[in-house]
Order: sequence, then C-alpha cells, then structure tokens
Amino acid sequence: MRRALLLAAVHNGVCGALLLRFPQALPAALGFGPAEPTEAWRWIGLMMCAFGVGYAVAARGPLRHWPIVLVGLASKLCSPLIFLQAAAEGSAPWTTGGLILLNDLVWWAPFGLILRAAAADYAAEADEPEPPPRDRAMLRFQSQHGYSLFELSQLSPTLVIFLRHAGCTFCREALQEVARLRPRIAAQGVEVAFVTMSEEPRAQDVFERYGLGDAPRFSDPHCELYRAFDLRRGSWAQMLAPSVWLRGLHSGLVRRNGLGFSDGDAFRLPGVFLIQDGRVLCSYRHRGPADRPDYLALAAVAAPEPRAEPVGLAGRPV
Repeated sequence: MRRALLLAAVHNGVCGALLLRFPQALPAALGFGPAEPTEAWRWIGLMMCAFGVGYAVAARGPLRHWPIVLVGLASKLCSPLIFLQAAAEGSAPWTTGGLILLNDLVWWAPFGLILRAAAADYAAEADEPEPPPRDRAMLRFQSQHGYSLFELSQLSPTLVIFLRHAGCTFCREALQEVARLRPRIAAQGVEVAFVTMSEEPRAQDVFERYGLGDAPRFSDPHCELYRAFDLRRGSWAQMLAPSVWLRGLHSGLVRRNGLGFSDGDAFRLPGVFLIQDGRVLCSYRHRGPADRPDYLALAAVAAPEPRAEPVGLAGRPV
C-alpha cells in the first residue's frame, strides 16, 4: 500500500511539474491543439502536484490517512467520465485515452484495495472491549497537574469536554470556542477540563496555541475514558456527510483552524459532560464530528455549592 501511494506521488508530481514547465508543448504532444488555453493546463499541473504531495503524506500511514486516498480515487473515477464526454463532443482527442489509462484507470485497483483495508480495519476496531467502569476510570486518569477527574469534580462542577484527535479542525474549533467562553463559564462557578487523544508534549502545544495551556487536560490515547463515558465510534456515513465537509471547510479556512494529521481514532465521536462529585449532571454526545454543543447552556445546569477545602480520595486537598 505504501509503495502504491509513493508511486502515485511520484507520478503526479512529475506530470504536474511537466505541465507547469511546458503548458503548451506537452498538451500539443498529447494531441491537443495549439489553441488550448495555457493557464488551464497550468492549473491542472498545479492540482496534480497537490495530489502528489497528498499521496506522499498518505504513504506514511495509508489506513490512517484514508480520506486522502478516497479523494484521490474520487477524482480518478470522475476523470474518465469527463474525458469520454469531451472526446464525444470533439473537444478532446481520442488519442489521449492512453493518458487516462496511465493517470486514472490504473490506480483504481490499488486505491480501492487501500480503502477496502481501511474499512476492514474500522470494522475490526468497531468490536471494542467492554468499557471500564466510569468511576474507576475517573479515578485512574490524572491531569497534567496530577489530579484525577474525580478530584476535580469535588472542587467544583466541571465541564469535561472530550475532543477528537488534535489534527481535526473541529477539535481546534472547540478549543477556540471554549477559550472565548471560558470566562463566562467560570462566572457560573464551573471549571473546564478536557480529554484528548493526544499525548504530551503535542497536547500541550495545541492547548497553548489557544490560550488553554493551564486548563486541566487528560491524555487518553487508547480512548478508555471515551468508552467509559459511552462515546462511541461513528460510521463512515457520519464522517463523510456533506454537512461535515462544508463545516470542515468553514472551520479550517474561514475560521483559520486549519487541518492536521490524525494522532488518534479519527472515527471516535466527542462529547461534553458536566460532572460534580463524580456524578454526571448533564451530557451532550455528538451525533457527528461537526456538531456544536451549547457549552454555556450545559454549564448553567450546575448549582455549585462553595467549599473551603475539598479533599481527594488520597486524603490530600484538591
């Protein structure tokens, strides 16, 4: 799988570079007339170079970066149809059919096998073990400050925000929004804590970027806390819904959250829980990665009682 993607990266990179360098000579050699617009071929060359970079990235982890493979396969499924229509109308020479074979049809099999393996990997992971008891998981996991989630919930009501992997634009959007709302949440007597799949120090880098470096966070790369709070894995349909793509483009480009590499379970859905004294007061489980919970409304459910010095399970002040 890696070799196929590396070969696709080299092929697209070389062909794209040739089109950028020879936007008239190369199309003419393929049978296109000299009147073809040069800028259009440059754009095609630029897109091929971009796909080449994407395939090179996907080669590092074909199953983890399956969305890149999916987008590539979609383009290679559409290109032959566009060529057949153009050739039938006389705007493209039939002699370029060999180029379609080399650039598109030949990649159907390896890309399809990669996606099939990704689907099989997802199906295997979907058969998850029994989740650990929630109270035990809340005691076992500790924040970067050394306190458990249970101990934090003794200090004050805590809004626990389970994030997707750090490369997800929706994870970054959540951090951006919570950073903006954090003073208003704190005014209701509610603390904010996060559960992330990222391990340190990457988690620290991401949180500090949004001004949340001091917020309690729990690293859970194996998603044990997620399962303890009944946060399940989404389906392919939930991950690839048109609304998810549109919201992702808005978050990544318009709100400038960008995109990054997955460092966790890309199918795991997030959620938000308000807990106090180890009890869940209210919860919000995402039905899709693009859902946006109302953090202020969730925090407003709490009715905090002031405490002088709450004591943790180990007998030490929290």
